[in-house]
Amino acid sequence: MENTPTPAHRIDQDTAEFIQQFVSINVATRNRENCPSVARATGCSISPDRNRLTIYLSNMHNQALLDNLRDNQQLAVVFSRPSTHRTIQFKGNDAQIRPLTPSDPLLIRAYIESFQQEIRSIGFPQAFCEAILPSEVNDFIAIDFTPDRAYSQTPGPNAGKKIDV
Repeated sequence: MENTPTPAHRIDQDTAEFIQQFVSINVATRNRENCPSVARATGCSISPDRNRLTIYLSNMHNQALLDNLRDNQQLAVVFSRPSTHRTIQFKGNDAQIRPLTPSDPLLIRAYIESFQQEIRSIGFPQAFCEAILPSEVNDFIAIDFTPDRAYSQTPGPNAGKKIDV
């Protein structure tokens, strides 16, 4: 599979707002033998032109996933809001790992706060909220990629349907 993304399209404003707060974010990769690696991401940002996404995750706890990205640059990222089950999946073929910029930790902390608010709103106690997301972002890295495909994964008759966002 060639790692050249199709020409980027802008992510619409509604989707951009949806994927940056209140959602659970999971990222998946695969190795050469097609064995998957999955991790919880801790935040997302969007380039000013809304053509590229950045997700954030722990460097220390996700070495297999990061090794896969270094090898093939392919990933899938799923954004799902627990209170509504609205879910969108993006796939990309040009993922690049980079260190955090000075503003990235602020975005990560804002995401953590919004996701904790979301899961508290559906009845999870604060202790659970604090246990599933990190309190420190010292070892975090950023992954930039161009989404070349998007799918609705909201449960129901349109789950798995390719969408334009």
